Amino acid sequence: MMRNSIFTFFILFVTTHMLYGQTDEFLELANRNQINKLPNTFDELQKKTFDYYSEDIKNLKTAPKYYNNTVLNKFFADKITNYATNTGDLSFNNYFINANTSEGTLTLGKSFRLDNMFAKKEKRKYIKRLRPLQKLGNLLTLSITSDLKNGFSTLYSKRSDIEEYNFNSNIGITMKYTNIRNGKITPNDSKDIKDIRTEHVKLEIEKAIKKYDRETFDKELELENIGKSDDLLDEKEFARKKFLEFYESILDKELSLAKSKSLIKHSHVWWWSIGGFFPLTRTKLFYSTDNTTINTTEFSNWRGDVTGNYLCDNVSEGLFKEWSFKFTGQFSIFNTNSFVEDNISAISFQNIIQDNGSTQVEGNATSVFPATYDDFIGQSVKGELVTLFFNNSAGLSFAIEQKFGEVDNTNWKLGIPFSLKDKDKKPTVNFELQWREINKSHTIGISVGYNFGKFVR
Repeated sequence: MMRNSIFTFFILFVTTHMLYGQTDEFLELANRNQINKLPNTFDELQKKTFDYYSEDIKNLKTAPKYYNNTVLNKFFADKITNYATNTGDLSFNNYFINANTSEGTLTLGKSFRLDNMFAKKEKRKYIKRLRPLQKLGNLLTLSITSDLKNGFSTLYSKRSDIEEYNFNSNIGITMKYTNIRNGKITPNDSKDIKDIRTEHVKLEIEKAIKKYDRETFDKELELENIGKSDDLLDEKEFARKKFLEFYESILDKELSLAKSKSLIKHSHVWWWSIGGFFPLTRTKLFYSTDNTTINTTEFSNWRGDVTGNYLCDNVSEGLFKEWSFKFTGQFSIFNTNSFVEDNISAISFQNIIQDNGSTQVEGNATSVFPATYDDFIGQSVKGELVTLFFNNSAGLSFAIEQKFGEVDNTNWKLGIPFSLKDKDKKPTVNFELQWREINKSHTIGISVGYNFGKFVR
């Protein structure tokens, strides 16, 4: 009798767990991003959206309790891209094109979010819906780089004198993993934030939600399911989908008011990355030590880097208004050669095709290095400090790099960076006036970085 009772209890427990104890995977993923509740019905969506957001802020475990993790992506997006004058900062863009005049390169790339990358298929639809509010943590960036000269990047060309077709010898791919740590936002006055949240944000979002009536909800749900043979959304899932859209609207309004009313006085974030450049082709070099015989060799300019970045932003009432600084430290290992490190330039050699005693017919010129060739592996340590003042529009920068190993060169740069904004105060074009010494050669010029991309959400 006792055994039958235990067996019956066990069956009831298992059955109950199977029917009612299934985990809510959507809610579980939301909880990881400090979104603690999701609505299950239209009525709950309409009446509780702002209340749920307010409870998320109150339930934060760490003080001060002003903004949760879902704010970080949106807030730090523009802060980071203020400094994106080179591909080292472009992991934070989904797709990007970068024309770098100081390096003479054109880079096309894409970043992939690795967070929840290996989640099960049934979870991916929830991850996709949460993505705009999900904290950015881990990225993989892939890009391809080619030479850029006179605004044009040559991938494939023909040499007419010998009918030879060649790929550009400076095409390569870059792979980089980036890990973004938790940032921190410090408000100016917590009372101001609470007042604005209640008097402006709440009223505006609740007004928008009230306009979104049941009839509109049903029509959008029907449109959402048109053409689908499976994975149809029910009222519960669609209410949650709309909730996240309204939730994002709250964040946008919060940040818009925070910027316009200078509610955030200090913020900082840091990230690190590891990656490398791998050439797809080898560079053909010509050199001569006697001005008569031309020797040929091939060079592969691979490199690997470990980089750390720290970004700090401040708002003041003085002349500088919003100002910030970014520090970068980097260790690199790379393949180099004596022409690069000794700053030796190639000279033009003419090939004599015919000499009839009175005239010479010469072929195409060849760029030849007048020195002995040697290649070797070098290492370097680099530090760079960049500051931007006057609402993050202009500033100063300093960088120094020490090469060691078989290389012994010190490079440095002084610059005046500018970040041009659009009407929404988002960075569009960044450039820098530079005075620098690279491999014992002094130059003064302008480095320009054009960034076209969208912040990874």
